Amino acid sequence: MKHGYPKGESPECPRCQGQGILVGIRAVIPCDQCDGRGYIPTHTLQWIEEGKKLRQDRRDREITLRAEAQRRGIPALKLSQMERGIIPPEFP
Repeated sequence: MKHGYPKGESPECPRCQGQGILVGIRAVIPCDQCDGRGYIPTHTLQWIEEGKKLRQDRRDREITLRAEAQRRGIPALKLSQMERGIIPPEFP
């Protein structure tokens, strides 16, 4: 996508580089970061950066995703989504 971004949207999804798709070995699928749009809300960029920091901190401490999720009292899937910037990194 090269034009027509909605107000408050970033021009390009960092995961799919604005293409809206991810190309795998056996399939082409819609990007899960931008839902196939090629762009993401600007607040999602913040989630991505915060998620990267969460993941790096966890890895620096040599803790598995499951162990960290258990420590925080949340499902591992939710922590994974936080680390990837799919959902906001908010903890109970």
